[in-house]
Amino acid sequence: MADTLTTAQTQQVTSQIPVTGVKNPKRVAAAKATDEKRKQAREEQKKKLAEADAILANDKLRKAQEEARKAKEVVDQPVEDHTMAERRQHNRFPGGHLLQTRGVKGGSHQDQGSR
Repeated sequence: MADTLTTAQTQQVTSQIPVTGVKNPKRVAAAKATDEKRKQAREEQKKKLAEADAILANDKLRKAQEEARKAKEVVDQPVEDHTMAERRQHNRFPGGHLLQTRGVKGGSHQDQGSR
C-alpha cells in the first residue's frame, strides 16, 4: 500500500477541460499593428540594401570600363616623333651636359669666341 500511495502522489493531475485565457482585444490589435510595421520596415530595408548593392555594382563596372578604355587608348596611340624635350635629352652626355654641335645656337665654346 505504501507503493501505491507514493505513486499516486507523484503523478501529475491534468484537467481534461482546456483553460482558455481571456485576451484583451485592444492589446492583440496593437501587437498585430506593430508586427505589420516591423515587417514593412524589414522589407523596405531589404529594398534599400538591394538598391545600394546595385549602385555599387554599377559604379564598380563603370570604373572598370573606364580603366579598360584608358588602357586601350594607350595601346592604340600612334607612335609619335620625338618632341624637342626628348631630343634635348638624347643630346646629353651621361653627366647631363649638352653635346656641343657646330652651327646650332649654343654651339661649342670655340665657335662662340670667334663670333
